[in-house]
Amino acid sequence: MIVQHIAVFISDHGLGHLTRLAPTVNELYRKFPNAQFHIITNVNKFFISERLQEIPREQIRLLNIKISVGLIEEENTVSTCPFKTIEMWKQHWDQHYRCLYDDSIYEDNNGIYNNTTEQKPSNDDDDSDQTNDERRNVSHHSSMIFAIEEFLQPYQIQLIVWDVPDVAPVMAKRLNEKYSREGESKWPISIGISNWCWEWIYEHCMDHFPQDFPKDKILGHIHQRPVTFQELEKEKQLMVKQSRLLYSTLGKTDLFIQLPYPTDELPFKKDLTIVKPLDNSWPITETIKKAKFTKDQMKQWIFSKSKIASSSNTLDLSQIKVMMFSFGGLSFPSSTLIQEKEPTWSIPNDWLVVVMCSSKIEGDTIPANVVNLTFLDLGNECIDFARDLLLAVDVLVGKTSYGTVTETLFHQIPTMYLERYGMIEHGYTERALKDNLGEECVCQVEGDEVINALPSLFLKASQLVENKKKRGLENCKDGRRVDLEFNGGQKAADMICSFLESNK
Repeated sequence: MIVQHIAVFISDHGLGHLTRLAPTVNELYRKFPNAQFHIITNVNKFFISERLQEIPREQIRLLNIKISVGLIEEENTVSTCPFKTIEMWKQHWDQHYRCLYDDSIYEDNNGIYNNTTEQKPSNDDDDSDQTNDERRNVSHHSSMIFAIEEFLQPYQIQLIVWDVPDVAPVMAKRLNEKYSREGESKWPISIGISNWCWEWIYEHCMDHFPQDFPKDKILGHIHQRPVTFQELEKEKQLMVKQSRLLYSTLGKTDLFIQLPYPTDELPFKKDLTIVKPLDNSWPITETIKKAKFTKDQMKQWIFSKSKIASSSNTLDLSQIKVMMFSFGGLSFPSSTLIQEKEPTWSIPNDWLVVVMCSSKIEGDTIPANVVNLTFLDLGNECIDFARDLLLAVDVLVGKTSYGTVTETLFHQIPTMYLERYGMIEHGYTERALKDNLGEECVCQVEGDEVINALPSLFLKASQLVENKKKRGLENCKDGRRVDLEFNGGQKAADMICSFLESNK
């Protein structure tokens, strides 16, 4: 089958969804070398260029637009904030979907609001004098649906691949209805790739609250309105139901490829194919391009960015270990947190600490063996974060996000991570680390240990390095795993092509 136009939708907060979908997209280019790729996401253009290295620039069209909410994290932590998440979701729904669908969507749809005793959702900001048609006319042009339809309008999209924004199946259904009116009823084929959908994440975003929490106690605010535990729970359930609607009744999904460590709680109707992983071997290895540099070269480059480089020409870098603070797109510890707490960092002389993202760990009390790097710094020197920089890292301190875990496992980096309260994915990705690195090469640390760079952090890190040596993983070929030959991107692309052939 010849596929000429492929739309790719990528959840646009953090980097994990791009990290895991990019290998599949690169493989699809190899299978369809003349295809045009229409990328819809708000992920930074730098990362798109970095990860989609296989595809010629002229075959990529990019619509840089925010398309998903995800989970909003608490300020200065890696835990999630249900108040901010619900607040953002309400804005997301009202701006992009409420103008397109009237109240009838809540009636008898896949078990959603089909209980006659259950009330349809209301909106406190609704203008009772405004009809649904008037509201649609006012709001339609502010909806991302309109922008995406305009972006894709000149082309007939044959395939939509997505990880894992709710707008992708919605667009697949809308395009399918349009093409059906034009006589092409099967396009586009809609294929999701993930181990879960957002409605499952939202369903469990309050699981960390104590079960005996007083129902009438004010917990926080949504749009500056005080909210009790009971009200928060009700708002959360509405968010879950709306999200589930988008994936099911209002969306079109033909194939859903579940990655390892999956949930059984999926929102789809029964008329689709779900491919479950055969085992929990990690899906993305052998897919990060071969590094341009060696481990020693990258360590030397990091050292050159430190303040001690100019004052020490005799330092034996073979005795220096590199620790990286990397929390995806999150800056932790943030510069405001550092200013507030004014920690006194005491970094052992045999360690270099790299702080990634926008944090600037500065001040007279911050030692010279701390290096601040941004992704822009890497781009300016043509250094790939996943392919090159991580080669130098002996221990990574981060969170158990899918992107971080994927890259960590690829390079077999001993990992220390923070608990992520309110993020049910944490338990799955934590298990992935332990299964694939070994429990002795993984440990949980506390936020204070990271913020203050406590001695315990480096004691634990040194132990992890020793444990890795004992496991014999120092001999990985080219910085890649030798115990598991598995190309996840190629396997997913093969599944997609087989499905396309069966639906000709």
